[in-house]
Amino acid sequence: MAVGYIEAVEYLESLARFGSKPGLSRIRQLAQSLGDPQERFPAIHIAGTNGKGSTARMTAAILSAHGLKTGLYTSPHIGVFNERFMIDGEPISDQGLSALVDKLQPITQQGLEQPTEFEVCTALALEYFAQEAVDCAVIEVGLGGRFDATNIIVPEVAVITHIALDHMGVLGTTLEQIAFEKAGIIKTGKPLVLTPQSSAARGVILDIAKAQHSAVYELDPASWHVQEVSLDGTVFTYEDQRIHLNLLGRHQIINACAAITGARVFLQDRFCWRLVHKSLGEVSWPGRLEIMGTNPLILLDGAHNLDGAEVLKQAICDLLPTRRIVFLMSIMEDKEVDAILRTLLPRGKVAVFTQPKQSRTRPTSPHELRQRASAYLDEVYAELDPGVALEQALRLIDVDDVLCISGSLYLVRELRQLLCRNYHVG
Repeated sequence: MAVGYIEAVEYLESLARFGSKPGLSRIRQLAQSLGDPQERFPAIHIAGTNGKGSTARMTAAILSAHGLKTGLYTSPHIGVFNERFMIDGEPISDQGLSALVDKLQPITQQGLEQPTEFEVCTALALEYFAQEAVDCAVIEVGLGGRFDATNIIVPEVAVITHIALDHMGVLGTTLEQIAFEKAGIIKTGKPLVLTPQSSAARGVILDIAKAQHSAVYELDPASWHVQEVSLDGTVFTYEDQRIHLNLLGRHQIINACAAITGARVFLQDRFCWRLVHKSLGEVSWPGRLEIMGTNPLILLDGAHNLDGAEVLKQAICDLLPTRRIVFLMSIMEDKEVDAILRTLLPRGKVAVFTQPKQSRTRPTSPHELRQRASAYLDEVYAELDPGVALEQALRLIDVDDVLCISGSLYLVRELRQLLCRNYHVG
């Protein structure tokens, strides 16, 4: 009997208990059982510590605007599970997701080792894009690159966004080690688009690209100029083009330039600036400096590591220079907790700490966060239940204050759903 939609999502989410297990043997087995769907469409592969999701979203939008049937695979989801698998901006249908899970579930039980949630989702995405005969699929790496489940593809273009210290228990404790893992997506003879990096990360990546005979399109920060950063969007010039981004924050300029370059390398003579302008002016990305309502102003941002916290701080300074911030946060145990608190909290009026009900890694106790945060902010609270924490944060907001929900995409997802359902925001 075919599985229904709710059963399909419950099955996929149940696989989270198997955690994250780097390695390609399980995904290769899954793909082979499906007839290696990754070989039936061209792809652009995007890795990086931060910015890879936004870059993937913008790249896919540019390709779709050029008339290409374009798949997009990202994670985690913020709204519904279906949004991890998109074609031309539309998530897979409930029926389509159910049918693919119905096909995949028996296969996952045939192997010697149970695949993870991300591995099964990756196989699902590859099969979906192959069935739908996409002209190109934009694939976001989940974790790292070299041993990430997505790395069974041989992309036409690889893109590496900003690299910083994150997931150090898995990827390494230095920028050189992490860069080595991310550069695992570079394939022999295939071009690489590289955003500005630290000298440590850049050297490792360029060495690997050279060994792989990969042409490198390295972005030059002097080639773009910020014109306007506001709550209405981001405006910049790039190669004599004045471009308006719907996405907020100056950090999205680098991501946009990476998306433009990656799409141009893929499209070659078909590339059209007019279509770039149209697509980037319309791209949205839930949970990434997303405004949810204006009375009060609520800002959602999934910044989950120190690099992301520094970007969020810059955005708050640019977009809300005189507004007082009420932070509602959770931080995972494997992050640089004190550095994140030290970066963000001085911009705050008050902070409420909580934890998501579901997450890939263990959250830091809200009570521990409150204790550690007291070194940076006088008024701090802790609530285990995120819904209760949201209610408290909303009570603490004065008329001109801003509520900023951050620290974890999982927390952002849970509270975004609560805001939409119970507060009619969104």
